[in-house]
Amino acid sequence: MKHMLRSALVGLLLVAVVLVGRRRLIVVTVEGRSMTPTLADGQRVIVLRVQPSRLQINDIVVFTVPRAAGHEGTLATAIKRITNIDGDGPDRRFYLTGDCADRSADSRHFGWVPGTHVIARLPRRRQLDRLRCAGNPWTGGR
Repeated sequence: MKHMLRSALVGLLLVAVVLVGRRRLIVVTVEGRSMTPTLADGQRVIVLRVQPSRLQINDIVVFTVPRAAGHEGTLATAIKRITNIDGDGPDRRFYLTGDCADRSADSRHFGWVPGTHVIARLPRRRQLDRLRCAGNPWTGGR
């Protein structure tokens, strides 16, 4: 009887973890080389949905790219590193750049990104901040 109860509890816990995980976890595929060598073109990563108030400088985030005035259509998503934060609470804005500046269309091109555009964050233990790319002032590349 104890074994059946334990098995049922483990099964129930597993179902709960899967249900919660499906709401918080997203698998994304990196497209392009703007985050090289931290993230490679075609690499699949798991990201966590997160509130903008929990984000920090150096976090790598997935976000919807702000549209230029007069442009319509499907919103593009991108993955970049937070290099600066402006504001506090719900009105936060983020300056996002690729790890390889010479290969990246980022906040230098489309400006600050509102916190409402941020979808998810790469888990911090997966962020390989020590890797460098030539020509990137944000990660100390030479």
